[in-house]
Amino acid sequence: MGAAEPLTVYLPALLAQRIADGRIATPEELPAATLFADLSGFTELAEQLAAAGSAGPERLQEILNVELGRLIACVHRHGGDILKFAGDAIVALWPAHKIGLTAAVGRACRAGLEIHARRDGLGVRVGVGAGHVIPLAVGE
Repeated sequence: MGAAEPLTVYLPALLAQRIADGRIATPEELPAATLFADLSGFTELAEQLAAAGSAGPERLQEILNVELGRLIACVHRHGGDILKFAGDAIVALWPAHKIGLTAAVGRACRAGLEIHARRDGLGVRVGVGAGHVIPLAVGE
């Protein structure tokens, strides 16, 4: 096992595979379905908890961990991979090069419907897209 291999558990599977294959620096277009899920009501909750005193930020972190954990688990149950966290939102990907675009979209839609149906406390906005993507990390 190489020195970097244990770190790949913290990477999206697509990126870990590209590293293993030595293709990290080569942009590659692939068919995929994507999902964006954004917790709504989070700003208001943050303001309420900030007014609650010193315990507010800790409670906010606990809520965020639980809610994002639910989103992550749902994406993984449906065969997707988390690409990015954007504050209180996630971007997920279902590569379609092995299963076909229709199947990838189906999985992303089922995940989105489950995420929307299971929301507790906070609302959630979900969007699904499909087509050809070129996954890149830009400006980080």
